[in-house]
Amino acid sequence: MSTKASYPAGHPYSWTLIGSMEDLNAASLDDAKDWFKTYYGPANATLAIAGDVKPTEVFEKVKKYFGNIPSGPTLARYTVNIAKRNEDTRQYYQDRVTEPRISMMWNVPQWGTQEGVHLSLASAILTSGKSSRLYKKLVYEDQSSSYVFTYVDKQEIGGNFYLGIGVKPTEDYNRVEVTANEVLKEFLDKGVTEQELQRAKSEYFANFIKGMERIGGFGGKSDVLAESQVYGGSPDYYKKELQWIASATTSDIQRNINIYIF
Repeated sequence: MSTKASYPAGHPYSWTLIGSMEDLNAASLDDAKDWFKTYYGPANATLAIAGDVKPTEVFEKVKKYFGNIPSGPTLARYTVNIAKRNEDTRQYYQDRVTEPRISMMWNVPQWGTQEGVHLSLASAILTSGKSSRLYKKLVYEDQSSSYVFTYVDKQEIGGNFYLGIGVKPTEDYNRVEVTANEVLKEFLDKGVTEQELQRAKSEYFANFIKGMERIGGFGGKSDVLAESQVYGGSPDYYKKELQWIASATTSDIQRNINIYIF
């Protein structure tokens, strides 16, 4: 699995979220009860309330309905562990699918870092929109791929920069991989243009505003507040990320892709 290939043994992210079938089959009912008692309690929960409400009234209702629930044990937190790699790892999977997919993944900084924000902008420049580097080359010009996407999955102690390419059944996926790597190398060597950066920034701010128009769910107000509290220690931590986006320069982007990507 990609998690095992990307992280060294013993790293918290070296196994999948639900674990292996061996672990699940070996778990007893008491194991499951202990797990929920440990992790699903007020000591490990964040409540975000967004909408047309009065804060003092909401606070009193929260105390009324949740205040008598025991806190639970204090949980230890893992320290940051980006797990930088010194070599490539390849894996192959076979299944009944309509077309092959090429997937690439790099270990990058965790949530709430300026480096992670810069890599998110790099991701947009590579694959967001028809004029983006990889989309333009693979989907529009070569027409060898049905889709291409990148995203940065920023987690608590580390993150991943992920690239996915859907290769058309009539194409040679080895050749598509070579072409993709050529685009990435040019991106690494020459960096980004000011026009590309401004487009990525505008797209980010537009998406953020659209998300904030919702109360909750997939980037809504309550999601942003809760995420900022859980990972940043303050419900307004998101403002730092907005400032980092606004102040990012082309040299910032190139520096971080040279450190963490390719």
